[in-house]
Amino acid sequence: MYCCYYTTTIGTLCLLADAHSVWQISLSDHENLTMMHQDGRQLPLLQTLLQRLQAYFSGSAVSFSDISLAARGSRFQQTVWQQLQRIPYGVSTTYGQIARAVNQPKASQAVGAAIGANPWMIVLPCHRVLGAQAQLTGYHWGLKIKQQLLQLEGIPYRPAE
Repeated sequence: MYCCYYTTTIGTLCLLADAHSVWQISLSDHENLTMMHQDGRQLPLLQTLLQRLQAYFSGSAVSFSDISLAARGSRFQQTVWQQLQRIPYGVSTTYGQIARAVNQPKASQAVGAAIGANPWMIVLPCHRVLGAQAQLTGYHWGLKIKQQLLQLEGIPYRPAE
């Protein structure tokens, strides 16, 4: 397993991957993961991902759809995560819309739980999922970071009540 860090405007991201797939993208909790993993900066997959993240944080509309992700989750989670991949840069959707898209129209809370378990921050854009009427709602990394990502992409939202 390989690890590298990338400092952004929202904090330091920790990227974990093997030679074929990205396993996790998360905000670093300042654990020294490099002691447990090899430095991944020379890994072609992570080099590509780092270039795309740099472009993303520079305000470019970037696609991550060809980045191989190590899918590990329930069938329902994977179905929801596939829907996240379909949300274009600069566009938002709601938990209810995703629930309908996965043929579970009454499962908005389950969709929220699956989105909260997303291990690939930004690459699977769970920050683009809002509550009804574009209300800012839960985000694993906190509403402040969700706001920053939405503002970066120019996505309008209503403040949390």
